[in-house]
Amino acid sequence: MKKILYSTILFFALTSCDKDKFQTKPQIEIDSYNTKELGPNSNLVITLKYTDKEGDLSTGDMYININRLNVVPVPSSCTGCDKPDTLRYKLAPFPENPQGTILVTLPYSNQQFALKEHPTINDTIQFKFAVADIEGNKSDTITSDPIVILRQ
Repeated sequence: MKKILYSTILFFALTSCDKDKFQTKPQIEIDSYNTKELGPNSNLVITLKYTDKEGDLSTGDMYININRLNVVPVPSSCTGCDKPDTLRYKLAPFPENPQGTILVTLPYSNQQFALKEHPTINDTIQFKFAVADIEGNKSDTITSDPIVILRQ
């Protein structure tokens, strides 16, 4: 009976420690936020954790979609409000590694981020993130918690 128990424990220990648990398609998840209320002259920093079997995420692409949650309509007199809600960045070069972190820094002053749709009402937004490695394998899209953009 003990041999069966030890064999079962050994089997589960070996199969649960599978080094090939990473997939070719990159996987990302949000690890942390430096804040969830962003005011003027500050930055939002979101830390993403990634895994990628081949470790070829360096110099790949990052896609960020801004989802506005406010129901306040855009004022008709708003100038510069036709900014796209999807941002695309090239990831900076970093050593090939099947897992690691990506810091996404979004300054309040970024014209696509510091929306000028309404100068006095706080804005609430969510970000949707996806990455693609250099071979074009794209991750699933993940969504951030709501972030409040504080107006003066």
